[in-house]
Amino acid sequence: MSRLYLLLGLLLSSWLFSQTERETAIEQVVILNASDPRALAILDKVSVHYDQNSPKSLPAYTYRSYEKLALDLSADSLALYKKALGERNDTLRVEPSEESPKKGAKSVWNRNKFENFAAQSSGFLWERAMEYRFSKSEGEKTLVLDSRISGLTQPLYRFLALRSDRDKTPKVIDKKNRSLYRFFLTDTLYLEGRETYEISFRELAHDRPHSGAKFNGRILVDAQSYGVKQIESQRSSGSKRSKVSSWRLLGGKWFLEHEDLEIKIGALNLAQQQPELKSKQDFGYYASLSVDYFDWDPKASFEPKDFKGYELEVVTTSGEKLETYRPYDLTPREKNSYQKIDSIGKRDNWQKKAGILSALTSGKLRVGKLDFLAEDFARYSKYEGLRLGIGAKLNETFSPRWSPEVSLAYGFRDKEFKYGAALEYRTSLSRHSMLRAEYFSDVKASGLFNEELWSFKMKLMNAGVNVSNEKYFQTKGFGLSWEYDLRSDLTMKLGAKRARNTALFDYDFANLGAEFQEFKVSATLKYAPGSKSLMTPAGKFTYHVGYPEFYLHYEQGLSLLGGQSEFKKIELLFTHQFKTPLGLTGTRAYMGKITGEVPIWNQFQMNGLSGKTSGTSFTLTSYLGFATMPGGTYFNDQFFGYYLTHRLPWYFKSIGHNASSFDVLYKGVVGEMQNAELHQFEFHSLNKLYQEVGLEWNNFLSSHFNLGFFYRVGHYQTQGFKGNFAVQLKLKLLGF
Repeated sequence: MSRLYLLLGLLLSSWLFSQTERETAIEQVVILNASDPRALAILDKVSVHYDQNSPKSLPAYTYRSYEKLALDLSADSLALYKKALGERNDTLRVEPSEESPKKGAKSVWNRNKFENFAAQSSGFLWERAMEYRFSKSEGEKTLVLDSRISGLTQPLYRFLALRSDRDKTPKVIDKKNRSLYRFFLTDTLYLEGRETYEISFRELAHDRPHSGAKFNGRILVDAQSYGVKQIESQRSSGSKRSKVSSWRLLGGKWFLEHEDLEIKIGALNLAQQQPELKSKQDFGYYASLSVDYFDWDPKASFEPKDFKGYELEVVTTSGEKLETYRPYDLTPREKNSYQKIDSIGKRDNWQKKAGILSALTSGKLRVGKLDFLAEDFARYSKYEGLRLGIGAKLNETFSPRWSPEVSLAYGFRDKEFKYGAALEYRTSLSRHSMLRAEYFSDVKASGLFNEELWSFKMKLMNAGVNVSNEKYFQTKGFGLSWEYDLRSDLTMKLGAKRARNTALFDYDFANLGAEFQEFKVSATLKYAPGSKSLMTPAGKFTYHVGYPEFYLHYEQGLSLLGGQSEFKKIELLFTHQFKTPLGLTGTRAYMGKITGEVPIWNQFQMNGLSGKTSGTSFTLTSYLGFATMPGGTYFNDQFFGYYLTHRLPWYFKSIGHNASSFDVLYKGVVGEMQNAELHQFEFHSLNKLYQEVGLEWNNFLSSHFNLGFFYRVGHYQTQGFKGNFAVQLKLKLLGF
C-alpha cells in the first residue's frame, strides 16, 4: 500500500499542476440551446481587458504562495467512515500478527491495517512555499523558500519545479474554447462594494453537473474593470472534480488570491471482504490542492542581481521554515501524516523507489553515493548483438565538486569488452560549469550525427539508428571538455580529443589502410529559449522542455599530436513544436557538411533503420531515422533533412481508458558525396530526395506505445508494396 501512495502522490501532483497541458478535450458535436448573448458580450470584454488587468502589465511585482497537496478521505464523510470502521472491527474475530500472519489472511490483514490508518491520518502530504518575482526588463524568477514531502528524506526536484496554472488564461474564459461551453448571465451581485456579474456555464463535453444541477460552474466578473473575480467549476463525469480560483484587486490589477482543487481518485469500501457488515457505503478518497497567495507588492523594485542565475532557485528544502509561511495550522490528521508516513517511508525505502521513477527522465538511477547511467545498461546492433553494460559515477553526496566515473560493457556478437573512465569537476555550485577528462576504448557506428548536449530522452529515442548499421569502428583515446551555461537558456561545450580509430569492416581509405590517428577540437552550442532549469546540489535540472531548440556543433581536425587528417565539420539541428486550431505540429530540420579528406566514420550516414531485406521491415523509432531506409547503406559528406508531424484534432477510445489519436508524418533527406572513390567499400550516395510518409496511432489499443506505418515515396521507391512499407513501434513516453 505504501508503494501505491508514493506513486499516486507523484502522478497526481504532476497532473494537478499541469492539467491544462495534459487534459484532452474530446469535443462533441452537440446542438443545444445557445449561450446568452449578454454573457458572451461580457466575456468578450473580459478578453479585451485581460492583458490590461494582468499583473504582468506592471513594470514589476512580487508575491508569495503557500501550497499544500494531500490525499485523504473527504471531510464530510470522515465521521461516517469512522463509524463504519468501528462496526467492521467489531466483526473481526481473528487478526493475524504482522510477524506471522495466517496463510490466506495476509492480504485481508494488510487491507484492514490500511483502513485503520486512514481513520487517523491523511495518506500523503506535500507543502511548498514560493516567492515569485517579475520585471519587464529582467523577466521572471521563482524561489522555492521551503518544501517538505511526507515519507521522503530528500527532495524530489521534479516536484519542486512543478508549476501551477497561475499565469495562464483560465480555460473557461479563453476565447478559443468558447465552443466547449454554454454561458448565461444569471445575476448581478455586490461584492466588497463593487458591482459584479455572475455568469453561469455548462460544459458540453461532459455529463450533467453534480446532483443534476443546471450548470457546471460560474464566473464572477468585476463590472467596472472586467477583471475576473472568481471561477468555480465542478465535474461529475469521469473523475469527480471541483475547482475554485479567486482573484484580488491590488494597484488596479487582479492578483490571484486563492486556489482550491479536489479530485476523486478512488473509494474505500469496508464491506468488500466482510459481507456481514450492514454498511455498504463507498467512502471517496480525494487528492486536494490548496494554494494561498500573499505578500503582494505591485510596486516592487529590483536590481539585475535579483534575477541572476536560473528561473527557479531552491533556497531550502528542510521543511523547518514552512511554519512561518502557513496561513493556518495543520490539522491533527495532517500532522499524523508526517509522523506515520515518514516512518513507513523509512521502513519501505521510499527514497530509493522515488529515485527509480526519476531515472526515467534523467537517465540516472541513484543508489546511495552512486548514480548508475541508464543509457549504458543495454543496447543492440547487428555488429555487437546484445550489449550489456554498467556505467556509474559518484554523486554530490560523495563530493559536491569531484565526480569519478567508470564504465564497462560486453557485446555478445563481437565478443569484446569496452571500457572507460572519467573524472568531472564542478567549477561552480551556483551555475552549470563542468570540466571533464576521460579515457575510452569502445566501438561506434560510422557516420553518426553528433549528440552533444542532447537530453537523455532524445538520445534514448535516437539509439535505434545503430541497430541496422554494421559499419562499426573501434576508437581508443583521451578527451578533455568544458561544459558551461553562458545563460540559463544558452549552453556551450568546448572539447579536444585524441584517438586511434580502426575500421571493423572491410574498408580502405585512399589506399592508406583502415587505421588512423585523429586529433580534433570541437565547440557545441545549445539554445533553448523556451526551456527552464534550476540548479540543485546534484547539478543542473531542466524541469520544463520548451520549444524551439537550436543545436550547433563544429569540429576541426588538426595535424597536431599525431593527427593524420585535417577537416572542418559543421552540424545544425532545429526542433520546434506548436499548437494551432488544426492540431499539434512538430518539426525538425537538420544538416551537416564536412570539408577535407577523412575516413568514412567522420562522414554522415543517412540514418536508415531497416535491415537489407526486400520485404516489410519492423523497426523501433529514432529521433532522426527513416523506417523504410536500409541501414548503413547511404553516406554523404553534406546533407539536409527534415521531419514533419501533425496530430489530428480527433480523439477516440478503442479499448481501455486511454484516448487515442493519429499523427501524420512526412520525412525527407538529400545530400551528396564528394570524392566517393576514396572510400573503398560498398555504399551509395543519397543525391536524390529520399521521402517517406507515415501514420502513427498514438496509445495503440490504449497501451503506452505508438504504432506507426510508413511508406517510401519518390525517387527511391521500389516495385511492389512490401519493399516500401515499414512498421515502427515507439514508447509514448519518448514524445514527439
